[in-house]
Parts: sequence; C-alpha cells; structure tokens
Amino acid sequence: MNKSTTVTDAVMSRRSIRAFSDKPVPLSVLQQVMETARWTPSGCNFQPWEGAILTGEPLKQLQAKMAVSPPQDPKEYSWSDPEVLPECLARLHQVGADMYAAMNIERGDKAARGDFMAQNTVSFGAPAVLLVYFPRVMGAPQWSDVGMWLQTIMLLLREQGLDSCPQEFLSIHARLIKDFLGVSDESHIFFCGIAIGYRDEEDPVNGFDRKREPLESKVQFLGFEYDIAMNVTDAVNSRRSVRAYQDKPVDPAVLRRVLETAQRSPSGGNTQPWNAVVLTGDPLQKLLGKVAEVIPQGLAAYSPEYNIYPPELDGAYQERRFGIGEAMYAALEIPREDKASRLKWFARNFQAFGAPVLMLVHTPRYMGSPQWSDIGMWLQTVMLLLREEGLDSCAQEAWAVYSKQIRECVDIPDDHIFFCGLAIGWGDREQAVNTFPVPRAPLDEAVRWEGF
Repeated sequence: MNKSTTVTDAVMSRRSIRAFSDKPVPLSVLQQVMETARWTPSGCNFQPWEGAILTGEPLKQLQAKMAVSPPQDPKEYSWSDPEVLPECLARLHQVGADMYAAMNIERGDKAARGDFMAQNTVSFGAPAVLLVYFPRVMGAPQWSDVGMWLQTIMLLLREQGLDSCPQEFLSIHARLIKDFLGVSDESHIFFCGIAIGYRDEEDPVNGFDRKREPLESKVQFLGFEYDIAMNVTDAVNSRRSVRAYQDKPVDPAVLRRVLETAQRSPSGGNTQPWNAVVLTGDPLQKLLGKVAEVIPQGLAAYSPEYNIYPPELDGAYQERRFGIGEAMYAALEIPREDKASRLKWFARNFQAFGAPVLMLVHTPRYMGSPQWSDIGMWLQTVMLLLREEGLDSCAQEAWAVYSKQIRECVDIPDDHIFFCGLAIGWGDREQAVNTFPVPRAPLDEAVRWEGF
C-alpha cells in the first residue's frame, strides 16, 4: 500500500486493465478497500449497491458456465444506446481502434478480435472479480450512486497498487450470474463486473494512449474573475455532504485543475456522458434569486425531469432516507413537529447552503441508466479531488425540482436532461449540520466474499 498516492495520482494512473498477472490479491487488502468504500455518498444515504467478490474455485466455476452459455435474450439492460450519437460512437470506435492497434490486430482479422473479446468472460485473467447488482426498483439517480461507489473502489485499489477494469459486458450473462450467486432475478438487476488484480506491465493492451475530451467541451465556467496533498483513503473518509460554508471564494484555477483531472474518470465505451455548468458570482446570484421567487408557490413550482427516488422505495432504503433526515434535524435541534422551521431549513438547498460555487450537471436525454452510473463515477472523482484541495461539496439532487427555473438562467440544451447540482466551497466544519454522524450499512450487508 502506498499511502503517498494522492487522489490526483490515483485518478491519473487508473485505467481499464485488460491483461493481469497471476499474482493473487490479498483478502485483507480487498476488505480494507471495501470497508472504506462504504463511505461513498448516495442520495438520502440509500447505499443502493450490493455485490459479491469471487476468486479461486467459485470464480473459475462461474467463468466456465459463462464460456459455454449464449448471451441472454432479452438483455438485462441496454448499455449501447449512446452509439446513436455520432460523437459517442466516434469515441467508442476510437478506443477500440487504439486498443487493437496496440495489439497489432488488424481490422479484418475477425478471428483474432473475437478471441480477444472472449477474454471478457475470464475478466482478462484477473484473480478476483466484483459482481455488482442492486434492487430493480432503483432509478437512474441510484445508478449514479452505484457509479460513485465503483469509482471510489477503483481509486482505493490504485492506492493499494492494484488495478481494475469495469465490465458491463458481463451483463450478457446476468441471469446466469444471479442464479450462481443465489440472487433473485425478479427483485435485482445485475449491472457489471469489476476485474481486480495486478496489471501485466509487459502487455501492450495496457499501454495504449487513452483519450479524453477537452475540458472546455464538457464544462463551462461562469462568473469567475480570477496544494493540499491527500491520499484516496483520507479523501473518502473526510468527504461528507457539507451544508454550511464559509464566505470565502474558490480559486477558479483550482476548480479547473480538479475538473481537468476528473476527465480521466471511466465511462462505458469512453462515451464521457457528463456535461456541466459551473456558476459563481452574479450568474449564481441570478439563479438563486429566480428560484427564491417561486419557492413560496410550493409544489406548484416543481418541474422535475425524473424521479429522484423510486416510487416503490421501501425497507432498508426508506429507513436510511428517513434516518439521515432525522439525524440532521436533531443536530439542528429542529423537532419533527416544527414544520415551518424544517421547511425553512430545506429551502437552504436552493441557496446551495451558502457555497460560493454551484456546478449544474446535465446529460443527453437518451442516455440510459448505465451512463448515469458513469456520471456518478465522474461526480465522485470530482468530490474526492475537491477534498484533496481542501474543499468541500454537497451533491444536490434537490435542484432537479426547479429545472424550469434553471433553464431560464443557464443555457442547457433542450435535448439534455438536468440531473443535479453540486455545491462547492470551504466548509464551515464547526457548524452542527456538518458534524452529526452519517452511518453506513455494515460491509457484509452490501458485499459477499466467495473463494477467499
């Protein structure tokens, strides 16, 4: 383990590894990574992720079953919809072309390309694989939460000197995998695998150049006039949703550095589906003022473009949502019966809790749930990099209810859906709202271990 690995180091050195050494992964290291990853953020503390990590005989048995089984029909979900957009299709083709060129496999050599694709089934020789699934009732925002969890895991793995490769490809065997794990097909959807191990430094498939879109094509900065080293574990453990900020501006050069580095976040087919506008100063005040005008209208002013929470939410997820709210209001000493004070506090969402910067996130409407997971990975990367700079943040899906007012103030394309806000600033860590305990479910409720 290299505790000197900063968040930036981890983000920049992480890549999808497609050739692993046969060196086993210590169980103690994986347990430490997964234990820390429990502190990943999620809307209302849902923690929607579940998974099983396989190695040894259980992994070999599952891979043998997949090797002789055809892809399921219908698919578990669609993970290639973005191909309809020319720029996404171009990125997908480019990463494939670069990869095969690195391996000296010609475009016309279908047999060799097919043999390499079959390596997905054995997770490119990785000695351990995390299989990810969660309840079907979860909506696109919760897929984003799962994406944050996965990126946290992959960055923590880098801190330990380990590598990974996210594999949505394994979803073609979703029912087989769930049957093997004893997971209900009726209640749960299988998302992806994460191959885990030590990279084969000699294999050219791990060395070709990886491309990301320029920052200017993904993020706008509006209203700006003008180093703290932290390892990944420290960033994950110190990050929390901060709901009170100091009156201190954020250097735009720092934000640019954070967002430039976050462009290295992984995404299926290298589609990079995230887009954002970063506000401060007058543009931010204009938006806050516009929303303040309609808050007295209550629900009549709401215009969400998606369900923030699944309508069927129940059980532990509903308990977590209720529990985090009660813990926050208890810290603020606002009793349950004081509805007026609770509503007044809730309205602080739409002042970004006093943060000097607000990032608004959007994506093309046709993007599916897997791409929302990609956006979640990007958001968690941004939040961890902010911690490395000493900054705090709060992911705010609450802004979705005022998408109409946001569009009146900010140029978001009509064919894009508005997702969430991210408040950014220097947290006032002494405020009670920033100090109350935020629980996480025990690791064994979310992750199973097989073959270790």
